[in-house]
Amino acid sequence: MYTGLFKQIKQERMEFNKMEHRESKFSNSKNVKFNETNRIRKVIINQVNIQHQASEFNQESFTIDAELEKYESLEETTNTIYVQIVLIIKHRI
Repeated sequence: MYTGLFKQIKQERMEFNKMEHRESKFSNSKNVKFNETNRIRKVIINQVNIQHQASEFNQESFTIDAELEKYESLEETTNTIYVQIVLIIKHRI
């Protein structure tokens, strides 16, 4: 049961990495600004509402609601979500 959740999060991190190369297909592309002068891509958003159905991985659809008040690295954000979920799972076991 918990192993499946680990796989889902790892696959989602891969999907976020692919999003860098598909900027125009990003659901909120008009609200996202990428910093081209740095390899770390930054998001400038007050409210982020990402709804994504990962059909290519045959996973359930899920929603991530996040509120970013200042510059955040997209990679750091997904890593933080991953670490928080791992800690919750370890706590429940």
